[in-house]
Amino acid sequence: MDIVVEELDGGLWVAATEGGRLQGLEVDPGQEDVRWGAIYWAKVIRIDKAMDAAFVQLDDKNEGLLHNADVRVIDAGGNIIKGGEQAIGKMLRPGQMIAVQAKTGYLRHEYDFEFVREDKCPKVSMDITLQGRFLIYAPFLEDNKVSSRIRDKKLREQMMAMMKGFEPLKGIILRAAAEDTQMDILLREAKILQGMWEKLQPRFTGEKPGLLVDGADSLQRTLGDQAAQNIGRIEIVTMDRYRQIEEWCEIFGPDLVPKITPVELEDPQAELALFDYR
Repeated sequence: MDIVVEELDGGLWVAATEGGRLQGLEVDPGQEDVRWGAIYWAKVIRIDKAMDAAFVQLDDKNEGLLHNADVRVIDAGGNIIKGGEQAIGKMLRPGQMIAVQAKTGYLRHEYDFEFVREDKCPKVSMDITLQGRFLIYAPFLEDNKVSSRIRDKKLREQMMAMMKGFEPLKGIILRAAAEDTQMDILLREAKILQGMWEKLQPRFTGEKPGLLVDGADSLQRTLGDQAAQNIGRIEIVTMDRYRQIEEWCEIFGPDLVPKITPVELEDPQAELALFDYR
């Protein structure tokens, strides 16, 4: 499988191809205001009792919608309290600063006034997760589990048996690609993600809302989705992204670093042709 990376119209386009056939296409639009997976230090600005939800300020121009079920609060004893059992107004208050993660992206429309308020807000959650190549780290998860996307009963049982190798680490969610991956590689990734969370927590302070960590870009999502495939090349048409891609691969996919290849195009129109699948 080959991965082709290009920037078009201000956005990042990533195609996964095999044998000349398109197997996957991920796009980060240039006008994207909020990306799925982005983590914010946010301020609660209003409690909506009818919706049992809160509107939160993400940054200078974007708000998010937090439903009660997505609330996570740590009590004085260090216990994780999940939302849903009591009204959200009893758990959060206007002016309170909280860490949230975007669970939907948001593209600003030219005529935003045509949309009702909740449709203009990306949905956010306090149940934050960090994405790796083979697994997901969920710091508010009290045990380890297998991704809900894996439906095969036998495969789920096999992967559940793998969980013993992560003890005493908690909050690990195995993705399908982890099935044929060596345990030392999985443990390495789990510890990297856990370390990222530990470094992120001290930034949950202050009274000014803003972006802390952007969500996984289209290449990172593609490499995660195609982690079980044998990737032959990662072709980068734009050199602006080369170092960024190399750094991610050095952390989560050292085996992919030698496969990163810059593509020199003699014909400028060939860049557009790479993504012309119509």
